[in-house]
Amino acid sequence: MNTIYLIALSQGLLFIAFLCLKKNQNQANGLLVAWLITICLTLFSSYLFRSGLIHTYPHLLGIDASFPLLTGPFLYLYAVLLIQKRDKLAVEDFLHLTPFLCYTLFLAVSLYSKSAEFKLGVLTQEVALTNRTVSTIIYAATILHAFVYSIVTFLALRSANFANQIVTRWLKTLIGFIVVINFLLILTLIGIAYPQTIFSYVRAQYLSLPIALLTYGIVFIALAYPKLFHYYQEIEIAKYRNSRLSKDQIDLIWKQLKTKMDQEKAYLKSNLTIDSLAKEMEVLGKDLSQVINDRSGTNFPSFINKYRIEEFKERIRSEQNKNLTLEAIALDCGFSNKSSFHTAFKKVEQTTPYSYVKNQLLPAKVRG
Repeated sequence: MNTIYLIALSQGLLFIAFLCLKKNQNQANGLLVAWLITICLTLFSSYLFRSGLIHTYPHLLGIDASFPLLTGPFLYLYAVLLIQKRDKLAVEDFLHLTPFLCYTLFLAVSLYSKSAEFKLGVLTQEVALTNRTVSTIIYAATILHAFVYSIVTFLALRSANFANQIVTRWLKTLIGFIVVINFLLILTLIGIAYPQTIFSYVRAQYLSLPIALLTYGIVFIALAYPKLFHYYQEIEIAKYRNSRLSKDQIDLIWKQLKTKMDQEKAYLKSNLTIDSLAKEMEVLGKDLSQVINDRSGTNFPSFINKYRIEEFKERIRSEQNKNLTLEAIALDCGFSNKSSFHTAFKKVEQTTPYSYVKNQLLPAKVRG
């Protein structure tokens, strides 16, 4: 059994590396990576228990205890990103992580911060984090939490009338695994409540077996359907496959766009969107998006941010701005906040704004 866990753990880690090294990253794959990390830690925890190493490393006790509260939200948010063809999550989506964060905080106070002796006492059942009733309620609530999310995800998939059959089957497979795992958790709960019944043979330590099988399944599907994890690239290709723009029309829109950027400096508007810019140019937003993608090889936000960064690099050399902070100059260049500025700058220049000023600007002033 330990061998099965270790192989699944190794495959999970390799697949995480595969997704992390992929070009053109998207949040759906990023969310899948986060989910796989929790799965790998769960498998590692199971290995520690079955091998007895947990008694040697008691501080690793409970590293996966709150992860079941991530299963449902990860499944739902991952499905939403694929179904709705969204490239990123909204701020309110992170509210789904509230139960996980609350339980993790409880564990941090009651378990993670305790001594090794205390954790060994928990292992030998000489010490209890909560009484039996509270533990049962937490256990049952965790199961219900995952079941509700499985149902909500399935209903979202069905109501969306999603056309991509490969993605649909993939999401249904994930939902099926979650339902099976939680069904086994219910049997375990019954076995705890009624130890004299056949359900007592369903032990919690064996529940990592279907989790290991889930890891095998993910890797198998990745090998069988590699396009599944390039889904957003397929969307972009499909978006322009039936383009109605001729080459002359593309040239004209591109020329208009360059005028807007180079002469009118439209990128200085912090609230600039592709729709508002398209309206100013009297073209359709989807046509402008196609032209940007076709001519610059990037999307609208990246295209605009490159102009803003070049503007920033020019302005920091001006004596007129010597008393302004870097963030103030960035806001004047069209960035809406400090965070978006730093992210965009590092993506383009491969360094932070402060490092850029230190390594590029200051030495030039010394030479001058």
